[in-house]
Amino acid sequence: MLQSNVPDRLRPIIAGAAATAGLAMSFSTLATVAEAQTAGSGAGSGAGNAPGAAAGDATVLDPVRVGADRPADTGNVNAKPTGISRLPDTVKDTPRVVNVVPEEIIEQQRATTLEQVLRNVPGITISTGEGNGGQNGDQFRIRGLTARGDIYTDGLKDFGVYTHDVFNTETVQVFKGPSGNGFGVGNSGGVINQGTKKAGLDKRYKVEQSVGSGPTYRTTVDVNQPINETTALRINGLYHDQDVADRDEVEAKRKGIAADLGVGLGTPTTWHLNYSYLDGDKIPDMGVPMIRGRDGTFRPAPEFGLDRSTSYVRNQDRDDTENHVVTSTLAHEVSKNLSFYNDSRYSHYERDFVSTAPAALTAASSTLFLNGGNPVIAYGAGGGLAFKQKGWGVQNVAGAKAEGTFLGLYHKVNGGLDLSYQKDERRGGTWVNRTNTQTIRNPSHSYPANAFLTYPATGVRESSVANTGLFITDRVWLFEQLSVQGGLRWDYFRSTFRASDPTVAGGSASTRTLSPSASLIYEPTKDASLYVSYARSNKPIGVDIAAQLTNGTAETPRNGRDFDPEKTDLYEIGGKADFFGGRLGLNGALFQIEKSNTYSVDPATGTVTDGFSEAGLGTRIRGFEAGVSGKVVEGWSVYASYAYLDGEIKESRTNAAVVGNEAPNVPKHNASLWSTYEFAPGVVPGKVMVGGGIQYASEYWADSANTGRVPETVSLDSVVSYEINNLSLALNAYNLTDHRNYASAFNASRAVPASGRTFMLTAGVTF
Repeated sequence: MLQSNVPDRLRPIIAGAAATAGLAMSFSTLATVAEAQTAGSGAGSGAGNAPGAAAGDATVLDPVRVGADRPADTGNVNAKPTGISRLPDTVKDTPRVVNVVPEEIIEQQRATTLEQVLRNVPGITISTGEGNGGQNGDQFRIRGLTARGDIYTDGLKDFGVYTHDVFNTETVQVFKGPSGNGFGVGNSGGVINQGTKKAGLDKRYKVEQSVGSGPTYRTTVDVNQPINETTALRINGLYHDQDVADRDEVEAKRKGIAADLGVGLGTPTTWHLNYSYLDGDKIPDMGVPMIRGRDGTFRPAPEFGLDRSTSYVRNQDRDDTENHVVTSTLAHEVSKNLSFYNDSRYSHYERDFVSTAPAALTAASSTLFLNGGNPVIAYGAGGGLAFKQKGWGVQNVAGAKAEGTFLGLYHKVNGGLDLSYQKDERRGGTWVNRTNTQTIRNPSHSYPANAFLTYPATGVRESSVANTGLFITDRVWLFEQLSVQGGLRWDYFRSTFRASDPTVAGGSASTRTLSPSASLIYEPTKDASLYVSYARSNKPIGVDIAAQLTNGTAETPRNGRDFDPEKTDLYEIGGKADFFGGRLGLNGALFQIEKSNTYSVDPATGTVTDGFSEAGLGTRIRGFEAGVSGKVVEGWSVYASYAYLDGEIKESRTNAAVVGNEAPNVPKHNASLWSTYEFAPGVVPGKVMVGGGIQYASEYWADSANTGRVPETVSLDSVVSYEINNLSLALNAYNLTDHRNYASAFNASRAVPASGRTFMLTAGVTF
């Protein structure tokens, strides 16, 4: 058990680091001058090319170059690039916990959605009904804190709410903890970033066909074609058709295409222009009711004997989405010490959503069920939301990176301007003649014949947000092994809401925020890095307009007063190290996250209440996280991580009784292991690989009152694959022990059962 005074001991150190960072940042505006000074002396920024000092200048100590000369294929995620222009170059250069799920693991596990990839990351839970591949759109929690608006792709905002298929994903990163300096407003628990597949100069064609339980049919195509010595085109395609295993009447279909044009590859000026299209048609699974046990605790109905395949979806339920995204990333390297970048995105999304949401049984109905009865279920969210949604968003990030010597100290500076705008329109649906004909044991999957949906003119809600952000980060080497990094971001954020119902007040809210970060970094050797970090993020009202819960209401203060944003602070001390020539990487950290000044939106009225967020929670999350990745010996790869989380509710102005309870959606113990062994060539013709792993999360409370309990998750998975010439065959097995798992939960109301034992067979050809 972690001692509660550990983070307090860090505060003086962090304060000192912040003060030093403030001094360093005062020099940052002159970093480009330093670039000119070092260029003449041959100083460079690459690995092993340390800055020097001209005659008569103060002696400049060489900064340690983390991850220098590392092979790219070891599997050590410390050496992986962040791939985001405004962040440090590599994971090891980043003074915080960063989980990376690389391409090889995504391929070996045959993951199909972002939700499945994130099972490899400890401490991530999923919001209501979002399991089984994210049936209702991807809405995640990082360390118990919502991240529904904190999904990025190639470092830019991913507008809209939908199931993210990974057919065009090369890597997934999770930046743990508040990240306001790097990403702006929002991101209380962290940020999830997908790195897409980019065009390269190698010619490669690949087609894969998968068949699995459910049944599931999936086809992917990946074509990379060089056009000339510096230009290439890459196209990825997808068709996916799935009946979700062990969930009656739940299905998902997706089709998509993505194209990336790379220009200037291998030259100082590179440009990638890509377009992606994803169409999803699925039936949303809102799970099964929670039942009050004889001990007074609510648990999912299958814990009391209900078949986990039981679902309550109906024939008009749907979650149909369509997303178009155009992205441009431009980078120009003036010299080794100075470069510029400009990243742009336009996205258009549409969604048609209808769901049936079962709710917890009453005490009387629970008793009836436990005694063998078949009570009629209750419904939550008015029986289930129904709405049609469309919107668009645009973002542009322009910046520069410079490094060099100034006043005898070596600086690495990154700064720029981040502009974004999003507009969202939602039309709420109203049911006519919908009656409850569903019992818990024998649900009907059809609505009454005379039931239908209407979309009244008074049910429209229009929302828009505009954000302007200025950011700068400066890392300064005080000594050869000691550096300090300071960052600051200023944001102006304005959200506007308008309801078509004249009885519902509209309005706007605006705020100006500062998001600081500070780190003290000690590198005793080129293979090790120790750090102490602090960071803050701010979350104003209206950040997640595409994922708001209500229909037709104005989610802004009724009296027009602007509320201060929700604040989240991170305190972290950790380290990262490489072994065996960089083949294996380790990382570990102690951390504490404090969320305060929280607010809430009343789903019935749209009124914003100060001091309340989601369930009225001002929370404190503290814990420990450690990971290992890379090759133990030649042929044997391992990817493992563990996180211990201790969450507590520290404040609530609306329900003081929950203060002191455990924070909801925070499993104390979280672990993930994936390991493979590739037999040496010559043992058998071709290439044989065997592997497997386990994903574990301990039980946790689903609500702030600590009345609804979600059981532990245990999934034992495996893979066997064989490649010869240009052909491949792989068999994946998931949840081999057929353990009863739950993908998500909502308060003490409902939970979504995950699939039991399933299999996937994949055949591929590469040419």
